[in-house]
Amino acid sequence: MVVEALACGAPTLVTDCCYGPKEIVEHGESGWIVPRDDVAAFGKAMDTILTHPELAARFSAGGKRRALQFDVDKMVLEYTTLFIEQAVTRRAAMAPRIGALQSAWS
Repeated sequence: MVVEALACGAPTLVTDCCYGPKEIVEHGESGWIVPRDDVAAFGKAMDTILTHPELAARFSAGGKRRALQFDVDKMVLEYTTLFIEQAVTRRAAMAPRIGALQSAWS
C-alpha cells in the first residue's frame, strides 16, 4: 500500500519495521519514516506534514518519482536478474558435488 500511496501523490508517513517501508520511502524526500511504536513521533510528524504545505508538496512530488522505481516491468526485470544471478551462483557452488556424483556413476 505504500507504493500506491506514493503513486497517488499522498504525502507519505510510515513507521519503520524490519522490512518494507524503509526500502520504499526515502526519508525526507518521498515521505517520512518514524520509529515503530513511537506514537509521539508519529503524531509530531503528522502535525508537521499537515501544517507545512510546502513539505507535503515536496513529499507528494518525491513520492510520485519514487513510485516509478516500482513499475511492474522494472520489478519483473529486477526479479528475473536476481533469479538468474542466484541460479548461476548456486550452479557454480554445486559444480564440485555434481562432478563427484558424475564420477561415482561412471
